Amino acid sequence: MAQRKLQKRSRKVGLSPGTLLVEAGEGQSTMRVIGYGPNELEEQVISGVSELQRQLALQPVVWLNVEGVPSEATLRELGTAFSIHPLALEDIVNHSQRPKVETYGSQLFVVVRMVTEKVKLVETEQVSMVLGRGYLLTFQAGQPGDCFGPVRERIEKASGPIRTAGADYLCYALLDAIVDAWFPHLDEYCERLEALETLVLAGPSHSRMKDIRAIRWDLLKLLRVMRPLRDVVSELRSDRSELVAEDTRIYLRDCHDHALRIIEEAEMYLDIGTSLMELYLSSVSMKTNEIMRVLTVISAIFIPLTFVVGVYGMNFDTQIPGNMPELKQPYGYVVAMSAMLLAAVTMAVYFRRRGWLGLPREDLDERG
Repeated sequence: MAQRKLQKRSRKVGLSPGTLLVEAGEGQSTMRVIGYGPNELEEQVISGVSELQRQLALQPVVWLNVEGVPSEATLRELGTAFSIHPLALEDIVNHSQRPKVETYGSQLFVVVRMVTEKVKLVETEQVSMVLGRGYLLTFQAGQPGDCFGPVRERIEKASGPIRTAGADYLCYALLDAIVDAWFPHLDEYCERLEALETLVLAGPSHSRMKDIRAIRWDLLKLLRVMRPLRDVVSELRSDRSELVAEDTRIYLRDCHDHALRIIEEAEMYLDIGTSLMELYLSSVSMKTNEIMRVLTVISAIFIPLTFVVGVYGMNFDTQIPGNMPELKQPYGYVVAMSAMLLAAVTMAVYFRRRGWLGLPREDLDERG
């Protein structure tokens, strides 16, 4: 299991609210703007905020997606152009925000976390959204790539109501894509848990315990993301802000249902993972008990043999009457060994019939 690092956030202690802190190595970003309407579509990569002015003037809806962490100068320029509140700018830079929705004047500021594609370890990245009248700004703080491909495709092909709706519907579409991106991971968890259950029943192993812990860690991370995201969607659905149309609230209700379904399935898989851990510990305990039972039976069989050998191993004077006359018998050795063998076999048969040799009593009864 890959090592997980806990984030430290002590750099902001004592700083004034709204302070922008760009980490070392950050400040590189790609800005892609998509302007569209019922009959028009324009998409381009821009290098500065000034190039947005024409799009904002001509297109009914403008979507600016900033991939990567922008420099402080670029972020302040965007803040000035769109009148973004300093506290919202601060949250955009700080990538450890809890999913939330806040109102700043004529804007809605939304923070969610999006799952990123990994081989065996699920990671999430922060996505910040600034929803205004006729525009939506999104900031992706993680690795390149996202789950917004189907949304871009619907915009390009004018599929569904997205080209005729406003920026609030675009915000819903992105939230819905973020929520639905968890379903393939849930299916993967289901398959992995089913396979682990079969392996744990076959026999305990340290590697299987590590796999179970890794899945439980990912599920806990999913729940820490989805529970507040569910609240974000619920608040957007119930909030009476003029930025969210009544028709869009109906779609947000469907997105809320998807989030609830993911949470319920994740909690169910988490319970299954906990049960598998208990099953693993029970299997280890049962295996230890089986070993101890076999060793105890072997010891019990050798107790009378050790007694006989100990008795006849004592130094007796055979010339004195009453001192082991068996020592003078011509077949005394054969008789003693035969008696010990008969005692061992008798005890082994008795233990087997009692079900003390690892074979359940029910199986013995069935075999007759």
